[in-house]
Amino acid sequence: MLVEILTWVGAFWCAREARVFLGAQFPEIFSAGVASPAVLLPLAVGVWVLAARWMGLHRSRRMIRAMRDVGDLSRAMALTFVALVTLTYVFQLPTPSRAFLMLFCATALAGLVVTRLSVRGILARARANGYNSRNLIIVGSGEGVVSAHDWVSSHRDWGLEFVGFVSTSAWRPQRADLGTAAELQQVLTEHVIDEVLFVPDPDRPEVTDDAMRVCREMGVGTRMLMDFVPPDASTSSVFRVDGHSVLDLSPPPSYVAGMIVKRGFDILIAGAALAVTAPILLTVAALVKTTSEGPIFFAQERVGKNGRTFKMLKFRSMVVNAEALRAKLEAENEMDGPVFKIKRDPRITRIGHFIRKTSLDEFPQFINVMRGEMSIVGPRPPLPSEVEQYERWQRKRLSVKPGITCIWQISGRNDVTFEQWVQMDIDYIDRWSLWLDVKIFLKTIPAVLLRRGAS
Repeated sequence: MLVEILTWVGAFWCAREARVFLGAQFPEIFSAGVASPAVLLPLAVGVWVLAARWMGLHRSRRMIRAMRDVGDLSRAMALTFVALVTLTYVFQLPTPSRAFLMLFCATALAGLVVTRLSVRGILARARANGYNSRNLIIVGSGEGVVSAHDWVSSHRDWGLEFVGFVSTSAWRPQRADLGTAAELQQVLTEHVIDEVLFVPDPDRPEVTDDAMRVCREMGVGTRMLMDFVPPDASTSSVFRVDGHSVLDLSPPPSYVAGMIVKRGFDILIAGAALAVTAPILLTVAALVKTTSEGPIFFAQERVGKNGRTFKMLKFRSMVVNAEALRAKLEAENEMDGPVFKIKRDPRITRIGHFIRKTSLDEFPQFINVMRGEMSIVGPRPPLPSEVEQYERWQRKRLSVKPGITCIWQISGRNDVTFEQWVQMDIDYIDRWSLWLDVKIFLKTIPAVLLRRGAS
């Protein structure tokens, strides 16, 4: 924390000097004065300490990878910047422009990354040479504890000095045998032990519980190796409820703050799209109504997040009895898998060809977005009949809200196979970020204008 405070002080003065240079280049951005360090520095450091503590940056992180450290630093800095902007606005504090605040925080982040990685390097070197080490024993049974030992031993930079094994079953290690779980109290008494790594024995969970209770009562730190947690789980945490320990595994995406921002993005884009295109939509509605018999909108049952069904809206582009005619056209289906698509579909009306080619038929789905049934970006919502034919791995498409546009929409659409389509959606879910949504949305605009892959 001392190094971080000094980094913030240095960042303030560097940002002041940088502002002088940038002010000459961009006077309209950096014309505002710089606040006194007596006001801004204590506020920035105070907010940073809270954000860093919330991100766990001031706990022991010897087993955390460097890139995870950089990511947590960046997230903590984003929280700090937002908090500083909010506090200065709410309390009308005498602070500089947001441009200077951004420059100040960016400079501080660069300094914090450099100093933290430097400290990590110094500590790793010291631990590899036997300094700043912690004595460790491994409690468990079978090959799992041997694998755990090999794993820990391969990271000398963690500074964990292996003392020996404690067995939770009749199995006994060929080396470094300290005894059984029943003798754990004696082991902890006779040896200097800083940490105990548990490899749970699924056949005897009560033995592991008793051993952990011994460690807790004697004040010895414990860790549990949970290899049963799937490696692709986005987040995992353990909490206690009514005396029970609950392991929470959230599949990606599960970043709550990001989901809130995504919802705000959906409402903003959908509201703006409906307002700007209102004259065009009214014209399309009139053409649909006057060129063929039937309603203006086609409300079709689709499957949304986690299997919830909803009525997806479209401008009607087919004849009224299109669903009944589909059975006669199944042999002409040009898509593999459970999806039905043919390029020259005889069910499409005259105006239907135009609004499908220009994607205008999709615009009423912005109403679904406003209702919260869909998102701007996400896998296209399937029919219930299609979902019934899904393989298990394909159902992951239903783990997020369906969207108006997706990677498939900007990658050829009808020119890809169903399996490629589903894999694109799953890759999107696993790699989801706000920036990815923005990129897909921006790429959708030229794809629609150029009518790539539309039918």
